[in-house]
Formats: sequence, structure tokens, C-alpha cells
Amino acid sequence: MRSDDGMVYLSNAFNLSMLPPGSDAEVRVTPVTVERAREILSGGFVSAIWRDEVIAVVSDYLGIPVPARRLSVMLRNGDTLVVAQYSGPKLEDGETELPPGAKIMFYTVSVRFCKEDKK
Repeated sequence: MRSDDGMVYLSNAFNLSMLPPGSDAEVRVTPVTVERAREILSGGFVSAIWRDEVIAVVSDYLGIPVPARRLSVMLRNGDTLVVAQYSGPKLEDGETELPPGAKIMFYTVSVRFCKEDKK
């Protein structure tokens, strides 16, 4: 889904492979509250989470449905990636709620690509 500035994605991780190969970019990672994450996602988003247990736990924590989708995200200028970073014991098959001692931290990732120097 598009925000005013670009696409909005939800993932459980950020990886450098989400940037075009060889790109010169400034990456900004900002911690956000679950409420802010929910607000960003409320306008629509593309899910890049595919593991059932992670989807169930993140969906329960956010209070919104998260569709399963195995997707390779390629970030562009103006895109927002919301990362739901799970920390805790391994999620067991069929797990649908955050287990004791586990937590989910939310971050937004935005990228600004630098202009190439013409030599």
C-alpha cells in the first residue's frame, strides 16, 4: 500500500538486501511505540512476514490482521519499513500469543538514496 510518500511494508527484520545492489544510501532506523506502528500501518501496508507463528504473534500484539506473504522487499525513496523485532524464546508451532519473557520492539526504517557522483 502507498502512503503519501511511498510504500509501507511490515517485516520482522531489516536486511541490506532490501537496498538496490551497490546503492549509496542513508538508512534511518527509529524506535517507535506499538501505537505509532499501528498508526503507520492503518493506512494499508504490504506484509513481508511469512512464518505463521510470527504472523500470529505480531497480529495479536498489534491488534490488526497481518497477511502471510513471502516477499522480497526492495526499498525506494519515500518507502517506510515497519519492523516488528521479536526477542524471546523460540516460537513453537501453533504459538499465537507472545510467550512469557518475550517482547516485540517496533522500528521504522527509511532510506534516502544519495546521488551518484559523476566522475
